[in-house]
Amino acid sequence: MENEITINPNNAPARDIAVITAEIKSIQQQANALALIYAVEIGRRLEEAKRALPYGEWGKWLENEVDFSQSTANNFMRLFEEYGSAQISIFGASVDSQTFAKLPYSKALQLLAVPKEEREAFAEEVGAADLTVKELKAAIEERDTARKVADMQKKLKEELAEKLKEAEDTAHDALLKADDAEKYKNQLEEMKQQYEREQAKAAELKEKLKKAETDPKIPKATLDKIRAEAETAAKKNAEEATKKALDAAKKKAEDAEAEAIKARLAEKQAKDSLQEAQKRLKTANPEVSAFKALFDDMQSKAARLRDIIAKIRETDAETADKLALALKKFGETL
Repeated sequence: MENEITINPNNAPARDIAVITAEIKSIQQQANALALIYAVEIGRRLEEAKRALPYGEWGKWLENEVDFSQSTANNFMRLFEEYGSAQISIFGASVDSQTFAKLPYSKALQLLAVPKEEREAFAEEVGAADLTVKELKAAIEERDTARKVADMQKKLKEELAEKLKEAEDTAHDALLKADDAEKYKNQLEEMKQQYEREQAKAAELKEKLKKAETDPKIPKATLDKIRAEAETAAKKNAEEATKKALDAAKKKAEDAEAEAIKARLAEKQAKDSLQEAQKRLKTANPEVSAFKALFDDMQSKAARLRDIIAKIRETDAETADKLALALKKFGETL
């Protein structure tokens, strides 16, 4: 038989250790491949059984017929879903990738934490076949932490870009408001000058009327008419239209100045916010970010452990107390 192993008699020469090592590794790979194929096929049949069973019978069937816990059954079904070939080949069941075919069941389970589209490349990159389960788990956690750090850096850069755009927009707005304020100030100044010219004309006309009053050639009735028209025109120009226009121009200038002040304040706030974002990005130490990501993950896992302990306490208070103490001691070692 091809894979039959015979024990050499005591007097046979010792075989080279490299050959023995190679054979052991080869047998290990074959065993791993078979174990994963069997796990995938169990998952395939569990999926089939779940579809066949009436609603509510799944958990009972697992416990009574195949002695699987819900979590164990879920693991098998996930292995089938994630690693199983769609069809069984003429050579029998197989795993859909040679990379995964070399892995034992326990490592295949660990790799479920990596997104499917990235899983094979990651397994090859870290040499999953040559790592222990503990080392593979650590590599996956390191990958997740690196992703979280990269996401945090990306978020900070996006925030910085947003703050920069906001600062540019508010600076532009402040410039426009300042231009408006200057424009209305100029209009007010022009209207003041116009008002002064009208006043000067009125004064000039008044002087002419005064001289006309001393001219005996001009009839009194004509003189009175001219005087009344001149006074009316002067009063209308100086006291009504011009004053109203001046008030309107003054209000526009005041409003524009107020808007310009608000815009300058907004510009300052935007620039301060931009500087703060730049500072956060500059001081975002990758190691600190990695610590924060791991710390957040540890807090999440600690919360899950406390929930589990609380459920255990419902039926086994003594065990729950021991687990709570173990969790507390672990926290004290950090």
